Amino acid sequence: MKGLIIEDEKADAEDLHDLLRHLQPALSCRVFEDGEIALRYIKRQQEKIDVFFIDRKLPQMDGFTLASKIREIPGYTLTPIVFVTGYSMGQLDAFHEYHCYSYLVKPLTKESVERSIGSLLQNLDQQPARRKMKRVIPLTIGDELKFVDAGAILGVEVLGRNCYVHAGKRSYPLLYKNMDTALKEIGEPYCVRCHRSYAVNLKNVIDIQKLRRNIWAPVFSVETTFHCEISKSYYSKIMELYKEVLIKDLL
Repeated sequence: MKGLIIEDEKADAEDLHDLLRHLQPALSCRVFEDGEIALRYIKRQQEKIDVFFIDRKLPQMDGFTLASKIREIPGYTLTPIVFVTGYSMGQLDAFHEYHCYSYLVKPLTKESVERSIGSLLQNLDQQPARRKMKRVIPLTIGDELKFVDAGAILGVEVLGRNCYVHAGKRSYPLLYKNMDTALKEIGEPYCVRCHRSYAVNLKNVIDIQKLRRNIWAPVFSVETTFHCEISKSYYSKIMELYKEVLIKDLL
């Protein structure tokens, strides 16, 4: 497995390189101090790079610009990018725009790196035919940034002025956010509004059943306490999208 570390501070680059070597011995990383040089190297490689670690502040080209240019290279649309920064990142837009999987805050420690990207490093060690990186969605929960597996999201519920994202048996409150904002942050094409108070992720639905007059209910593929309803005004659109999901599952 191949990785790239783009970090202009030599000591920080060496620390990260040593930690990655300890946590994932199968990962071989090359270090670059300059984003433009790293970009030229990436474009010339015949063997695909598996993961990028990019310092937020780089000379000549900042980390976000470099990430954007990497995403433009064929084959790297969803390759994991981990930003390295000297402060906690609150730029949710950056995560969505560059499909960032996580970030590391300096000074780096074995515990902090393992906590932030341990599962990512383990997934890299899977056989290529079985490798499928999870898309992780950053959600602001109060004063904290939580990372939620996009594939586990069942839907969204509006209660009062707040939205709740339901994932498996857990729910995550998005305080003072409306449904449109919540769905934009989630960014899943098949997680759509199905009722004035609900949105459903059709990828996790195994059936749609009539609940009562003009109201239907999705049946989820996992056990959950999330009670979701589909109203008459959204039913036709939901069924069209659900057929798309079922067809894709058969392909």
